[in-house]
Amino acid sequence: MQPGINQVMGALLMAALVMGCDEPSGPDSERRNTHAGAAVGMRQPSRDPQGPEKSNLTATTQPDDQLNSASSPPFPAPPAASDAKTPSPNTRAPLAAALGKRPVSPAGNGKGATVSSAITPPADLLERAKNGESLAQRDLGKFYADHGQLRDAVQWYWEAASQGDAEAQRILGLAYLFGQGVVRDMEEAGNWLLLSAMQNDAIAQRELGKIFGDQWRFEESNDWLLKAALQGDAEAQRMLGMRYTIGQGVESDRQEAVKWFHQAANQGDALAQRELGKYYGELWNLQESNKWYLMAAENGDVRAQHMMGVRCTFGQGVERDLQKAGQWFLLAAEQGDAQSQYSIGLRWLRGEVGEPRDFAEAAKWFQLAAEQGLDEAQLSLGRRYAQGEGVEQDLVEAYKWVALAQEQGKVKGAGKALSEMATQMTGEQIEEARARAAAFSAKSPSPISR
Repeated sequence: MQPGINQVMGALLMAALVMGCDEPSGPDSERRNTHAGAAVGMRQPSRDPQGPEKSNLTATTQPDDQLNSASSPPFPAPPAASDAKTPSPNTRAPLAAALGKRPVSPAGNGKGATVSSAITPPADLLERAKNGESLAQRDLGKFYADHGQLRDAVQWYWEAASQGDAEAQRILGLAYLFGQGVVRDMEEAGNWLLLSAMQNDAIAQRELGKIFGDQWRFEESNDWLLKAALQGDAEAQRMLGMRYTIGQGVESDRQEAVKWFHQAANQGDALAQRELGKYYGELWNLQESNKWYLMAAENGDVRAQHMMGVRCTFGQGVERDLQKAGQWFLLAAEQGDAQSQYSIGLRWLRGEVGEPRDFAEAAKWFQLAAEQGLDEAQLSLGRRYAQGEGVEQDLVEAYKWVALAQEQGKVKGAGKALSEMATQMTGEQIEEARARAAAFSAKSPSPISR
């Protein structure tokens, strides 16, 4: 393991111990960098109620106060092995055997865990782990992860997971999923997560939901997300809300979506809070909308911060306050939000920040937004170059940025600006500007939707 990433990877393993993998999720953000499920060798959950994988996890796991409506999503419950809840502490991997899959040691030699010479764990913990106590083995894995020894951590997590420890199985599955301390292996990841999920581990159930979602197998995905959501997993609740919003694997049902968003939002999930802000805004219930946008913004959600800036700018559901608007825009802009960067640029251009107009500061923010593909910022930046405001006058660079804005076909005034600039430029300059624009388009991100 490279020393430069040990600490980061150790932190990820420790985060998995408590919360699993905290990724933005839902149909608009749950995609991973690879098609995770494509290589996962999990057995597909059986639909035959009389089959060997008949489920013993039913809707009885649903707390009475979890739902806001009497109806629950029409998903069949995922399967669970009959011995999943009470694995034998002395039988190695009984659940894997039930699946016909023998877990593979990360070391690949079947000899079990070894003790690292780099650090010394507490003697009593080590002794208990060596004696086969699964909880001690899991705690020893945590100890090594805390100290950046991920290979040792994974080895001890494997020892605990092989005895049926659901939490260790989930952590081991995530380790294989993201290649933390082991070679990335999607089949092993899927198998360990499945073993954990079959023991009703909510985080593992949610991660399986993501894997099936990555394969566009939304019905199976929703099965697992429901199991996690009914146990109170906020991310799974929010993902179900998105599925009902878009209609992926279920019939589109906005009220059902809002129900799940409320459950996740009440647990502090910023993305769910933002979705509620959007929902109530569409109903023109601006006070309720702002309540949820404000919660999401205070939780660091960039898009909610931008929306609070907009609401404060125009006095929508709140008192008009340009100073507060600027504060929200700045928070979002510093996190890379292009529209907020453009808004900050406009404020400097117009002198709305409590200080005199500053063209250089305006051009700086326009540049940041323009490089992300925001057409309004590209047009404004082009005009700054054309007029030499805050930057050195450069008609070629000006034409490039305005041409990029016009190419998107949404912003007004770009065509007229190009025509005016063309009268001051030679044919060679125009060709150079077009070449620069083409080079930018070839390597730049997709244009930002407004």
